[in-house]
Amino acid sequence: MTIKKALSTLCLAFPRTAELPDATIRLYEEQLADIESALLQASVREILMTARFFPTIAELRQTAARLAHLLPLSAEEALVIVQTADAREDISRRDGTFAYTERYWKFPKEIPASTMRVIYAVIERCGDVVGPDNTDRFGWEAGFKATYSALAREMTTHTLKDLSHAQLPLPLPPPVLFTPPLQIPGPGASLSEAEQALLAKPEFTRFRETMNMSRQAQIKKNKALQQKKNLLDKGLVKE
Repeated sequence: MTIKKALSTLCLAFPRTAELPDATIRLYEEQLADIESALLQASVREILMTARFFPTIAELRQTAARLAHLLPLSAEEALVIVQTADAREDISRRDGTFAYTERYWKFPKEIPASTMRVIYAVIERCGDVVGPDNTDRFGWEAGFKATYSALAREMTTHTLKDLSHAQLPLPLPPPVLFTPPLQIPGPGASLSEAEQALLAKPEFTRFRETMNMSRQAQIKKNKALQQKKNLLDKGLVKE
């Protein structure tokens, strides 16, 4: 989508907006020239669904940067991410008694890189949430939000200066609604390389061993019943 087409689409969507002067169109073209065509089209579509008034240049650039995942999340959202990533694990001694609680960061992989950069910078400035006595430091959350907000504003200002590298993220694959059950082959069955790699995983290996043990027990039970039936037929035993 060209910038002129984007402006004409916006003018049609906002009837109260008078026809833009040539000087205004040239200004929009100059200030939006670094936005990729597909990203500009997605930004216009987003504004058509959410905005109530004709967008300014700043609003168009912010929408494009947000759709490209270049802007950090809000301080409130970042704090929730940090609180969720504060993992705790109880460590036991050899005799099974409790020793201590180990705490470490475990951030989800799907968090945008722009947000993670600010979070790491804030933790470096504010220090860890855990104090020397392994308890939460008082007032750490308030300090985190204030520092994060300041750094996020700086990052947003710097990012919006140049959007030439901004692109729409790749679409996510469709969700798998149904997974066929795993077929557990018997001993000696020929397997494909993919099945061998899958069954080599510990959880599937344990499951396969359990299935094989159950199958062997059933085979023994069938043999015992057949032997008993043969003896009954010969009259060697009474039922």
